[in-house]
Amino acid sequence: MDISSMLSPFLEQFLIGLFAFLAAILSLIFNQLRTKIFKRIDTVNNIHFQELLRTFALQAFAQVENTMKAGETGAEKLEKAIEIVTNQLEQHGFKDIKKDNIISAIEEAVLKFNYAYSN
Repeated sequence: MDISSMLSPFLEQFLIGLFAFLAAILSLIFNQLRTKIFKRIDTVNNIHFQELLRTFALQAFAQVENTMKAGETGAEKLEKAIEIVTNQLEQHGFKDIKKDNIISAIEEAVLKFNYAYSN
């Protein structure tokens, strides 16, 4: 019996353990990287959504102001603007958006318009 045949099972077990350890480390690194990438994608998507929402709210406000001139109340105009924004968001693949978010965007558009108009 030579020494290489005696060491071979130990060396084999050591290499298997080493490869398992390296695989676990690589898996951990991959998981961390995947999490960071998904967070970045969510952030970019959220920014894109917010920009679309603001744009649609401004367009809806302008459309309502230009088309509804028969003495409708502010609440009626707001409901029409909400409907317009909701339809536009759905056409771009956004579903189940909270009504409060849409109202806030429309109110922001109104405030910006009123500020620009008053100055």
